[in-house]
Amino acid sequence: MAQWRTATNLCRRYQVSIERLNTYAWRGNLPKMTDSDGVVCFDEDHVRMFFRLRRADLALPVENLGVIGEARLGQTAVSKSNYAPAYARQQREVTVEPMVPRRLTGT
Repeated sequence: MAQWRTATNLCRRYQVSIERLNTYAWRGNLPKMTDSDGVVCFDEDHVRMFFRLRRADLALPVENLGVIGEARLGQTAVSKSNYAPAYARQQREVTVEPMVPRRLTGT
C-alpha cells in the first residue's frame, strides 16, 4: 500500500531535492498525488527505491577509494600479486589441454 508523504518530508529524510522528485514524477518513474488542499505528495516506497536515506551513521567506513590498490608517498611499493583479480589467479591454476589438429574435409 502506498505511503504518501510531502516533498519537504521526503527531502528531509532522503538525499533528494524537490526538483528531482518532480522530474522523476514527470518522467513517470515516481507516483505523484495532489491533495484537495493542493499539497503535492509522493509515494515513499518508490522514493526509497531510488534514493538513499540521509543518515550519517549508515555510511560505510571507507579506508581507501582505490580499486586496484593505493600508493602513499614515503612507503615502499607493495607487490602487485596481492592486488591481482580473482579471475587472474584462477587462470594461472587452469591446465590447458593440447589442441586437436583439424581434419581436412573433401570440399
